[in-house]
Amino acid sequence: MEYGLIGARLGHSYSKIIHERVCDYSYELHPLPTEEQARAFLEAREFRAINVTIPYKQLVIPYCDEVEPRAAAIGAVNTVVNRGGRLYGYNTDYAGFAYLLQAHGIRLAGANVLILGSGGTHNTVTAVCKDGGAAGILTASRTGRGGTLTYAQAMEHSEVSLIVNTT
Repeated sequence: MEYGLIGARLGHSYSKIIHERVCDYSYELHPLPTEEQARAFLEAREFRAINVTIPYKQLVIPYCDEVEPRAAAIGAVNTVVNRGGRLYGYNTDYAGFAYLLQAHGIRLAGANVLILGSGGTHNTVTAVCKDGGAAGILTASRTGRGGTLTYAQAMEHSEVSLIVNTT
């Protein structure tokens, strides 16, 4: 495989359609239902570049020879590039979310941000908000576990000027 997407389940993904139409190359969806299969795939290094989705964004990190500092700080890699057998890990979600904010004229400096959801994307959005100078960052989840607010508690925070849904 030259280019593709790995993850446990990929039936929901539009990546193949998007990559093949926009980039004009063959792009494979490569489901790896077990961690053992994912590890074997990464050890073989038989790809040019892959995107990584749930649940392997952390699992791929030790297989990378180099990890972009932002991806290391976030603790998630969603793109791995193979250059001559050396694997380089990136978190392209960071740049994508930062661009989305900029393209819509949304400034983080001094903003109070409420992030809905506490999964992996939450960590990326939090990093972008911190780097952008957000004054405060709150997190709300269904359960309110792990130091997050419940959604009902989050509704009590009138100082919030930006809500980001990562659910």
